[in-house]
Amino acid sequence: MRKKILVLILSWGFFLLYQNTGYSQGTRQFPSRYPTWISNVSFMKVGIDNWAAGGAMLADAKLSTSPFTNPAALAVDKFGLYTEFGKTSTLEWLEDIKVNGQYVLPAFAAVVFPLKNFTLSLGYMNYYQFQYKIRMAVYTIANPEGTGEYTEAKRNIKLHSFFSALSYAPDDKISLGLTAGLNYFTHDDKIATITAAGDGFGLLVIAGLLIKPFPKISLGYNLKYLTDIKYDMILRSTENLNTVIHHDPEIYGNNDIIIGQLFDEHFPYIAEFPFVFETGLKYQPFSTLSFYGKVEMQKWSSSSSYDGEDIINYHLGLKVDALKWLSLSFGYFTQDRLFYFPEAELYDQKFLSTGIRMQINESFAISACILDSHLLKEKKYPDKYFQTYVAAGVSYAR
Repeated sequence: MRKKILVLILSWGFFLLYQNTGYSQGTRQFPSRYPTWISNVSFMKVGIDNWAAGGAMLADAKLSTSPFTNPAALAVDKFGLYTEFGKTSTLEWLEDIKVNGQYVLPAFAAVVFPLKNFTLSLGYMNYYQFQYKIRMAVYTIANPEGTGEYTEAKRNIKLHSFFSALSYAPDDKISLGLTAGLNYFTHDDKIATITAAGDGFGLLVIAGLLIKPFPKISLGYNLKYLTDIKYDMILRSTENLNTVIHHDPEIYGNNDIIIGQLFDEHFPYIAEFPFVFETGLKYQPFSTLSFYGKVEMQKWSSSSSYDGEDIINYHLGLKVDALKWLSLSFGYFTQDRLFYFPEAELYDQKFLSTGIRMQINESFAISACILDSHLLKEKKYPDKYFQTYVAAGVSYAR
């Protein structure tokens, strides 16, 4: 029997689908600007070796994920292949919203070609991946106090980047690099019999500089720019509904939200991204020991729906070449929240990281890392709000 949903107590993000798209008594407010770079909540990191050292290896050369970390550090003298994958933990966000718990397959994949003073890389990055689920009570016209049944709201957001990167190193003291790519963004929502989906394309540009002013010191600089992506959310229903969703007028205005016999309705959205500048240092007092530091600054557009302060994150790292074939890394980094909401300080989190790299033979190497915010959390907060990310990768060079 067909059920009509009268009231759904919606979460922060999912209510945007109906209210912010202007789906209110036929009055539309266009477009909805949605800040997709949700710091901490969408916790995944590309670059195992870099993040094992706290994400601080901006000034280190020849990383497998240099096209993303710093394209100026791409310079290699061998043909190479690299891929990595990861797993995010499941955490709770804004009470009872289950976030992530995803496999990231792959997180990164690239091929590298040495060309004299130049190095070329082609590949793919899973730049951003976020999902959540929330259990909601179902209310019908016959049962305005609730049926005792529940439905589930889901959101999935992904950003795929297909890139080419080129570095130029005239000598061992300076190198320049540029990564250019095409971003493909997808946004899928589902609640009961109603679905909404949208996608769009944008551009990715990363410019890097790596200099070595002194034998034991290297400096790295990086600029990341992603164009905002405009896309349409297409709303569909598998049933002919004609339902009023009531809500609190003090929060959402005086109009009820009408869901009724709507198929292939289009609502414009904008996926927003910040301009990112990074500066970092590497100090190598001994051939087997390296220290790293990095400052990351996220600058948001004045037209952004995010009205908080610009974000600054700090990264520290250490790498020890314990054996000729074995390296160990340790790190610390901060990750601030993107915007304010109740108990927002929960998402100004501090992470510890560690990782290992093993050279199996002349051609193959494997890497693994773990990043975690549980150990540095305040004791008053439960573990369910904090995060772990594990990743592994394999590289081939000849």
